Amino acid sequence: MKIRYILLIIILSYLFFALFYHIFYPAYLSVKSDCSLITEEELNQSGYFLSGQYNPCNDTITIFYNTTSVNLHEQCHQHQYSVGRMYSCSNKVFLYMNEMFCYSSEYLPNKIYNLIYN
Repeated sequence: MKIRYILLIIILSYLFFALFYHIFYPAYLSVKSDCSLITEEELNQSGYFLSGQYNPCNDTITIFYNTTSVNLHEQCHQHQYSVGRMYSCSNKVFLYMNEMFCYSSEYLPNKIYNLIYN
């Protein structure tokens, strides 16, 4: 019985750290970066960097670090804008939720991602 609890604690700990470092913390840094609460240099010092940007004014995506996950993330923002779910820094909670959604969508299987965004 103790082994089950130990395994459960190990699995839950792994899931927490995986979600924290791949979704929650990058989303937090994205909001701070978007709202000019952190400089690009401070972002780089934290181990993350600006890899892409979606500009809703002219509907363009600028990629600074070309990977599949960056493209998927920025396309997610493009989709959010097209359905009217793009928020400014005055709504930081909703902006953070958008970022979490886009970071988590990077890990979706291609079939599911295409169902949502195509």
